Amino acid sequence: MRPAASVEERAVLLTYIAGKVGVMPANLIGTLPFQVASVIRNGRPMGAVLYTNFRQYSVEMIVAGEPGWITRAGIRAAFHYPFEVLGVWTVLAMAARTNMASRELQKRIGFTEQGVIPMSRVKSEDMILYSMTRDRCRWLPQPDQNLQEAA
Repeated sequence: MRPAASVEERAVLLTYIAGKVGVMPANLIGTLPFQVASVIRNGRPMGAVLYTNFRQYSVEMIVAGEPGWITRAGIRAAFHYPFEVLGVWTVLAMAARTNMASRELQKRIGFTEQGVIPMSRVKSEDMILYSMTRDRCRWLPQPDQNLQEAA
C-alpha cells in the first residue's frame, strides 16, 4: 500500500472510494484535509484507505476495495500511518447498519463497536461507530514489545 503521489491521484482514489461507498467525494471529506493510500494492480486501484477528520488524537479511516484486495501487510500499513506517522491515539471507522460484511470485517481486524449514529448516511440509514486505540492494535508492535525484544 502506498500513499497517493499527486493531487490528481488523490482525487482519483477519493472518487474510487466514494463510488464504492455510494456517496459523492465531497461528502466523504467535506472541507477537511485528507490523505489516501491504495493498492494498485494492473494500473488500477484494487482498494484504498482514506484518512479524514484528523483531530490531533484521532482520525477517521474509510476503507473500500475489491474482494480480496487487502492483505495482512496491507492492514499493517493501513494502521501504521495513523498510529505511527500521525501519532493518533484512536482510529475511528463507521459502517452502515445494513452492511454486515463491513461490520464483521471491522470486528475481525480489531475495531470495537462504540454506538449508533442515527440517520447519518442518509435520512433512513444509521451508521455504526467503531474505534481502535493504539494499545489495542494487534497489527503493529506494541511499544513495550520492542523493549522486551531488545533485552
